[in-house]
Amino acid sequence: MSNIARLFQAFVAPAIFFSATALLILSLNVRLMGIVAKLRYFVHAKHDAAKGGRLEEAEAYTSQIQSIEKRAEMIRRAFLFSLLGGGLPEIPNGYCRQLEFLGVTEI
Repeated sequence: MSNIARLFQAFVAPAIFFSATALLILSLNVRLMGIVAKLRYFVHAKHDAAKGGRLEEAEAYTSQIQSIEKRAEMIRRAFLFSLLGGGLPEIPNGYCRQLEFLGVTEI
């Protein structure tokens, strides 16, 4: 009976890891969308300020836009690396390693 429990654990562990990775990706996506919305607002406000002749305000928006773009790039990279690190290509290898650990040689 303990072999069945260990086999069940071997199959459930990668699914839990994949689920956690999916939640991380979802949270990063929500954060990135918030940053994009804020960036769109600042670009529009900068355009309005430049059009209205408020150059100091437009310059302030330019520095804010650059700062937000840096943060958005970091979030984008975290998104990419979480996809690469916890993505589908790693799951079959994880199953194989866990099954080998349990002594299962044939399925």
